[in-house]
Amino acid sequence: MNLIQAIKDLNFSCPIFGEGRIEEGKYYYSFSKFARDVSSMNRAIILEDKIGVPDLSPEVLHSLSGREKILMIHSGGFGDTITIGILLNLMKKKYKNTFDVCCHYDKWASILKPMGFEGRWMSYPPEIENLENYDYMLSDLYQFIDDPSLFLTKSPIKVLAEVFDVPLVSDPYTFIVPESVKSRMQLSGVKQIRIGINFDSMGNVKSYPEDLQPHLINKLLLAGFELFFFGMKPLSEVVDTRDTRIHDVTRRTNILELAALLDQMDYIIGVDSFAAHLAGILNKSILVLLSTTNKDYFDHYGRFLKTFPSRIECAPCYHVGDQCPLGLSSCRAFYHDSIGPDKIIFKIIKEITLSLGAGHV
Repeated sequence: MNLIQAIKDLNFSCPIFGEGRIEEGKYYYSFSKFARDVSSMNRAIILEDKIGVPDLSPEVLHSLSGREKILMIHSGGFGDTITIGILLNLMKKKYKNTFDVCCHYDKWASILKPMGFEGRWMSYPPEIENLENYDYMLSDLYQFIDDPSLFLTKSPIKVLAEVFDVPLVSDPYTFIVPESVKSRMQLSGVKQIRIGINFDSMGNVKSYPEDLQPHLINKLLLAGFELFFFGMKPLSEVVDTRDTRIHDVTRRTNILELAALLDQMDYIIGVDSFAAHLAGILNKSILVLLSTTNKDYFDHYGRFLKTFPSRIECAPCYHVGDQCPLGLSSCRAFYHDSIGPDKIIFKIIKEITLSLGAGHV
């Protein structure tokens, strides 16, 4: 984290930090990357001064009185926001403190609040004068972990729950979609079993390859399912959207609309993506296909979320982005026999039968 002083006004918009504004002459507290970016644009200067609000550390947790005000400054992907929401709710329940959050507005309004987070929102980056109302701040959670790789090899919320000494609850998580959104996104009729599909992630190495999609889709259609496709990337041209059993909803929903549609699915197939995390917090039955991600990463979502990892020798490599770290033209994890389309279908049919038999849809 860095203290910066704005030397020119700047309006900014980005997926990580949201939409905001820094004004000439004012002082802000920001993540180092943001500080470097605005400094390189000659919109701010980075200062060496320290601020007066200390970071909340695990060592002081048990000395808290319950009256302290704590500000979480959060950046990262939407899936990370779900992890933060779980952690803040657990900490609020145990320590009774007031927790507010400084982040992308959509993360607060469309993820944290539906998860039951009651704290207030502050725009990013926070002005220094606004921090004076707080006793502690939480920002870089990695600093509390001796081995940051644990965030990749284990469930991040389990790691954080241990660090902050909060018990993980066995009750289902909460995510409440407003009734107005539910009504607007209500699907008409019930033709067949509805399968939600999310093939794309934030990088090609985690996404399900386009050339494997037709075989998997055709098998699902032959099994009599109605398919709904979600995601941030357009549906591949290899998918025949003229088939009335195929519904392309990619790039057409906001977070709450996506949640409303996922909640109407009988079963969901996905990759390591925000949609998978959202399905997990909605307590939906989902099979997550994994290439570079460790199977334990999703452990905290409970029994309705199942993972299906590739058993290729190089997996999990924990890589993100578009390029294979071994220099191959593409990630080969989903091409491995252990996670071929026929095996995926067999597992899906088995899980759907168990899910519907248990009355969980």
